[in-house]
Amino acid sequence: MLTRPIRLSMSLTEGEPTVSSRSTLRVVQLVLGLLVAGLLFVGRSEHYFPITGWPLYESIRIARPDASVNATYLGVSLRDGGPRELPAQRLVEYSRAGLIQGTIDAATARQDSPARTAARQHLALLISLKLGTPTFDSIRVFQRVWTVDLERVPPVNIARPVMSVPVDQFAVPR
Repeated sequence: MLTRPIRLSMSLTEGEPTVSSRSTLRVVQLVLGLLVAGLLFVGRSEHYFPITGWPLYESIRIARPDASVNATYLGVSLRDGGPRELPAQRLVEYSRAGLIQGTIDAATARQDSPARTAARQHLALLISLKLGTPTFDSIRVFQRVWTVDLERVPPVNIARPVMSVPVDQFAVPR
């Protein structure tokens, strides 16, 4: 059996810290002082990561989408069936979808020219390749417009466009 009580304190006498705990206390005070000084003086700069205001995220501006979106559609009347409509971007593969708008703009030009005729022939070829049938007489170009409602999921209801604006209609050149 133990005759002396066990002391749980780290100090030599009650209430007085030891030499090692005094030096540890000084180191903690020095580190806290440097941190506070860094926050006050150096922390105003963007170049010191731990004590910065995260300027990377402050420069981001949140942009809301437009109130409406539109897409160019092409319509054809098939000889052996009814009308067909397809988005212009689906005529070619995804990587070339941006190029199709130039062809449509050339095909719907107001002035008659060899470039307009060539663009119309090219558009008719693309449509016949996409549909798998070359049996249509005319091509109708129109813009569909949808509203964007950010409160709804999905924000654009593709099945219900707000309006359809005709751009041009022309016979397939032979």
